[in-house]
This record gives sequence, C-alpha cells and structure tokens, in this order.
Amino acid sequence: MSRIRWIHFSDLHLNLTGTETKRLRENLLEYLDTIVGKIDYAFFTGDIRHAPSGDFPSNAGKEIENICNAIGLPEKRLFIVPGNHDIDRNCSKKNKVINRMLSGENRYKSEDGIILEKDIVCLCKAKKSFYKFVDGVDSKWIYKEQLTDTRNPHFLIITDDFNVIHIDSTLFYSEQRQRDFVVGTYRIQELLEEADANKMTIIMSHYSFDFIEENERRELIALFNDHNVAMWLAGHEHNLLARRQHDLFYEFQAGNLYLEYGARTCFLVGEVDTDSGQGVVESHAWFPQGGWAIYPFLSLNRPDCSKYKFNCKKQKFTSHTENKKADLRNAVHDLLRTNRKLFEIYGPNETNMEDITSEKKKIWNQIINSNIIPNSKKVVELLTENYDVLTERDKEIFVEYQAHINGFIRNHEGNGHVFDAPRFPDDMNKILY
Repeated sequence: MSRIRWIHFSDLHLNLTGTETKRLRENLLEYLDTIVGKIDYAFFTGDIRHAPSGDFPSNAGKEIENICNAIGLPEKRLFIVPGNHDIDRNCSKKNKVINRMLSGENRYKSEDGIILEKDIVCLCKAKKSFYKFVDGVDSKWIYKEQLTDTRNPHFLIITDDFNVIHIDSTLFYSEQRQRDFVVGTYRIQELLEEADANKMTIIMSHYSFDFIEENERRELIALFNDHNVAMWLAGHEHNLLARRQHDLFYEFQAGNLYLEYGARTCFLVGEVDTDSGQGVVESHAWFPQGGWAIYPFLSLNRPDCSKYKFNCKKQKFTSHTENKKADLRNAVHDLLRTNRKLFEIYGPNETNMEDITSEKKKIWNQIINSNIIPNSKKVVELLTENYDVLTERDKEIFVEYQAHINGFIRNHEGNGHVFDAPRFPDDMNKILY
C-alpha cells in the first residue's frame, strides 16, 4: 500500500497586492508548515501573474520556491502549466494560426487531432514571458527543458507514483476566444500511450474540462476511457470544485491566492492510495477574521463535509453469478440510497417547499449536477456492464429507469426540456432482489 499526498495551487496572480492579500500570503508559509504529514507532489495550474497589472514580478520564482521549501517538497516534484494570464493574449502570429485553423475547408478536426509543428511553434510565441519566469525558478524543482519546449507544449512526466500529463489549454486562448479550446487530441493520445499503464494518470491544465471545445471533449473522453486517467487538476474559475466527470475521472479545481470578492481563496490537499485507488481531498481556505483553516463544505453528502472521498479504480465484481449479483445489488442500492437521502434533505418535496425562507432549492440545484446525475449515470453503467445477471423483470425496470434518467438529465443539463419525462420508478428500489 502506497499513500501519496499532494498540494494543488492555482491562480496566484503574484503581481496583485493589497492589505488582505499581503496578509494571507504572509500567513500562508507559516500555515503550510503546520499541515500534518509530508507532501510528495505540488501542482500549480497557472496564472502566476495578473496580465492587466503587468509582467511577472521579479521575485515570482522565489515565491514559488518558498512554498516548496515550506512543505518540504522533494526535488523535481513541482509541476506547472501556464494560465491565460501567463501568455500574451494579443500575439498576432498566434492569432493568425487560430483564425486559420478554426475556419475554412481545412480547419482542424478533433477526430484527426493533428496540429502541425510549425503551427505549434507560432502558438507558443505568446509564451515568451512565461518562459522567462520558468528560467527564474531553480531547476532542482521543475523540468525546465519540457516547460520551455516550443514544439511540445503538452508533455508527460512519469514519476515513481503517477503519470503526470501537462496540457497547455491556453494554446487557442485569445482576447476574442475565451473558451471552447482546442488542445490537439493526437498529441494527447501519444502521451497516454507513452504513459506507464500500471500507474494512475493525472492530467493538469489551467482550464477545466468543460472549457474544452465540444468535439474535442468527446474525443478526449474516448481516449481517457482507453487509458488509466484518474484525475484532471485545473483552476481558472477562482473557486474550488471536486466532482466526477462523465463517470470516468475526477476533476479538482483549486481557487485563487489573492483576496477577490466572490472568489474562494484556497488551495487543495489530496491523498490517494495508489494500490486501491481510494483517496480524499480537502480544501484550505483564507478567512480574514480567522486566518487559514480547513474549508468545511467541500462535500455536501458526507459525514465530514470538509472531505471529498473518491475511488479511481473501476468497480469489479466476482465471476460467480450469485456473488456477482449480490455485489452489484449492494453497489446499485448504495447509489440509489444516497440519491434518495439527498432528495429527502434538499429536494423539492412537500416539507422543503413549505419553507419559503429555506435555501435548500439553491443547494438542490447544485447537488443535481455534483451528485444526483453522476450517481444515476453510475447506476446505468453498472447495470449495463452486468446485464447478464438481470432477470426479465429487472430488465423491464431498468428500461423504465433509463427513460426517467434520460429525461431528468435533459431537464437539468440545458439540453432541452422533456415535459412528459417519466417519474422515478418505485420498482427500482426492488431491482436485483
């Protein structure tokens, strides 16, 4: 059993300042020293500077190194990707390539996924300031050669414990294009094939998976399903987030590192058992009146809401039919029970609707996307993968449940509205018995 811990920062914006920002940064190093247990890896998912306020501060590299020293980070365990503030958003050569590749008959296609090397070099011309910052960081912490390679902005580092794939999601960012990004799926496929198949794969990027262009996301989902992709680490949105993406991998977003109204000033600390795949993430946030402390509401359906627990290993059942059915029944009904309990606490039931002062409706809308839909998709996946153990009656119930879930998802993911979507079938509570 090997338990690995990491720390995840994002959106440092080191050239921004202010009274409270100065306080939280001065207190950060002392607080990091109090975190119990060693930190094996550090991930910084971009926006080291704040572009409208000028270039990288001269001491930016030293600020990063101070954090590494405060957590006792081993050498070559710091991983960085650029954010949209770390690049020149008005680079003319880059913008010409973007306009050409995303329009016309010969425009980029995700199913091909190829970006020519000469175009990659032009896209990377916007990263001159970022490369200068990288040069200012002590090479004992980072892989400078890979970070400054203008031909390969995406790259793989195979560590003792993980595959770490760096994706520069800012390649197609510009002042005019601030989402629906292209990354080049063919290069990602190459890196996944080069990765150690016996290790978990962590992908780090400045932007969350949802910011990737739709066709590009579809292709990446297929690739991630083919390989052992466990996590996607991101930032950009200046808020914390822990969720399951497409019932396939876990996405964790760290907040920012300066005081900003409406944002969450925080960082994440994660731990995973690389053998079992079981892990936990917690957030540490800045509270102006109390300093740095564990954020208490990272998860909404756990006994300890400050911790988000996850499992990166796909569920496998024994080959014996009866044992397989029993294991499947337990897994399915655990998910159904969780959804049912969340509905009782926060859902639009008679009790909650009577309380007009309650904020449960707002929480419920969040839980639908963070818990209810992912759990429901997992139920469908488990029953589909183990269809052979279902009785004829189970199969009929399953069809009714799928019709309900398909309508429910469409009604809550902005893909239209199904006015006559069937309700949750009560017999689903009896499936597999």
